[in-house]
Amino acid sequence: MTYQSFSMTAALDHFRDEIIARFGNFGIVDGGRMHCAKHEDGNPSAYLFPDDKGFNCFVCGYVDVLELIRVYRPEFDFPTRLGYAKEHAPGSSRKVRAKRDESHGLF
Repeated sequence: MTYQSFSMTAALDHFRDEIIARFGNFGIVDGGRMHCAKHEDGNPSAYLFPDDKGFNCFVCGYVDVLELIRVYRPEFDFPTRLGYAKEHAPGSSRKVRAKRDESHGLF
């Protein structure tokens, strides 16, 4: 197990243009509610955590920074995703646990 600190806000901002091109809408609607970055989402079904470690979509489940990178950069293996996150979504106020579990599609 490794522990890394990544900013979900920075990751979402990095993929903003791709998310909008893919789904046509994206962004925080009110009070942390937002459209999910993983699927079409007519009504905001996700919530951005205030501590910036990730967000929870009540339709598809919890999503963190490494999962978001897996969705938008599927060609990256786990070590490459970690490096990409360090470069494009550095730092947050809270450490998140990165479980390496390719069999369950978590990363």
